Amino acid sequence: SDDFPLPPARHVSAKMHRDTSQRHEHGITFMFAAWGQLTDHDLTLAAETKDPVTRRDPDCCGGGRVNPNCMPLEVSVHDPFYSHYHQRCINMLRSEAGVRPGCRLGSRIQVNSLTS
Repeated sequence: SDDFPLPPARHVSAKMHRDTSQRHEHGITFMFAAWGQLTDHDLTLAAETKDPVTRRDPDCCGGGRVNPNCMPLEVSVHDPFYSHYHQRCINMLRSEAGVRPGCRLGSRIQVNSLTS
């Protein structure tokens, strides 16, 4: 909101999670595992978005008709990992939208397949 564009998500990820040979197990606690499992379940158990016509996973990087739930991540040609595979886009979809309590308008609600 201060007129500076945000950097691409993949750029931030590559800078924050560099591959190093140094190990830091002394700083990892059980909370690390608990947080990882919470994050994993929140992402992997989210209800999947399907294309309403084909009922398949939309291809957000293929061009052509773009599904409104697509949020493709652009990858730089200089990316430290994906550049080796000539990949310029990461296919990313928003999870299926849920209905807000009382069917009120507002921000999007994520549906989790365990709690839906």
